[in-house]
Amino acid sequence: MPDGIRCLGRALFALVLLLAAATSSAEAPIERLGVPGPLQLDGQAFHFVWSSHPFPHFYKQEYLPEGQVLTRYGQMLMIDVLLGDAGPRELAQFKVAELEARKAGDPVVNYDLIMKEDGSSYLLDFVVSGRTSGGEMIVEWNAYRYEALPGGAVMLGISRRGYGHDGGRSFLVDEMKPRRQAWISELARLDMPPIALPVP
Repeated sequence: MPDGIRCLGRALFALVLLLAAATSSAEAPIERLGVPGPLQLDGQAFHFVWSSHPFPHFYKQEYLPEGQVLTRYGQMLMIDVLLGDAGPRELAQFKVAELEARKAGDPVVNYDLIMKEDGSSYLLDFVVSGRTSGGEMIVEWNAYRYEALPGGAVMLGISRRGYGHDGGRSFLVDEMKPRRQAWISELARLDMPPIALPVP
């Protein structure tokens, strides 16, 4: 793996730990990207509910449908902005490497990476599993769309989940399997929200 991606991986791993700690904060989220929402996908409104800015070069915001909560959501939209030399290709490659490493402990892991013909954007969809803090099984499908920004890159993502043994199985068989391609197409067609970072 190139040294640049290796360094990016170490930085993003540290970032994951910080974001996990930040999720427990009860403070009102701060909107930093000029995308207050609501965002529309599949005929549903997603409202801004959470943000993080742990490093000067990284911004993250999350959006949920009305009535859903971060600790047990059914679907979520995400926007990540990473400033620096890493572009869409490098971020997609890092996520693929992360998923490959995860396979050792997660038999559900599967993914597919699509590159736009001109190389300007990448769309990665993947499925993983895990458990809630109470030990309940989670099956999670995500699609991440990476595009370039002046001075960095942006990721627009969708996450959908099923909970419990039966709920996870139903999510995989009855929802994800027949609708996966439609979900990917929806994200690919969605207009990328204009990003307006705060002036330092």
